[in-house]
Amino acid sequence: MFLAMGLFSGIAYNYHANEITKQFLEGAKDIMSAAYIVGLAGGILVVLEDGKIIDTILYKVSTSMEGMGKLETVSVMSVIQNIINVFHQGQLKQH
Repeated sequence: MFLAMGLFSGIAYNYHANEITKQFLEGAKDIMSAAYIVGLAGGILVVLEDGKIIDTILYKVSTSMEGMGKLETVSVMSVIQNIINVFHQGQLKQH
């Protein structure tokens, strides 16, 4: 999608092929750090799932919250869910 939109935008601005390529490479540099983070997050989730570790981690976290009140439990669960979502979104974007 990034490639197609880059080509269409370059054509719309009447850029020559060399200028389209130059602009595309500059734009790709900007998103590479995000792509690395997404790939790393997906890789971590795969290791945790394939290594059968994720269930153990979630069990330990849930038992550590037993003595907490409702507000503290909800706060901790929200933080944990956000962390899991970061890794899960990384895996979804790879497929």
